Amino acid sequence: MLVLDEATASLDHGADGALMELLGGSRDRATLVIAHRRSTVEAADRVVRLPGPW
Repeated sequence: MLVLDEATASLDHGADGALMELLGGSRDRATLVIAHRRSTVEAADRVVRLPGPW
């Protein structure tokens, strides 16, 4: 399992998309992505949205 916690927070939109495309190519592992940007998780199979503010 690969866990990414705000892995694209400091990247611009183009680099964010390129990284997520690269990671999305493998179906051999589960990937948990924690992100604030909707664009980071658009291609996800499942999205869980936690309510806020805390």
